[in-house]
Amino acid sequence: MAKITQKQRRELERAADHLQRALAYIAKPDVLIALRRSAATTTLDYTRADGAVVTEINKEIGSDFAMASTALHELKTFLEMN
Repeated sequence: MAKITQKQRRELERAADHLQRALAYIAKPDVLIALRRSAATTTLDYTRADGAVVTEINKEIGSDFAMASTALHELKTFLEMN
C-alpha cells in the first residue's frame, strides 16, 4: 500500500481528534443515550409527556455506538503505521 500524503495524514488526524472529543463528551456521566420505544417494558423506561417512551442504553456495550471507540483505536493504529 502506498504511503498517505501529509495532507491526508492531517485530515485523518483531525477526524481522530473530532471523534475523540465526541467520545469524551458522550462519556460524561450527565450525558445519556436513549432509544425511543413504542411501549414501556421495564420500570427503567421513561414515558414523556407526549407519550413517547425512551430507554437509556449502555454507552460502552450493547449498541452499535460502542464501536466508535474501536473506530478511533483503528484510526490511530493506521496513522501510526503509515
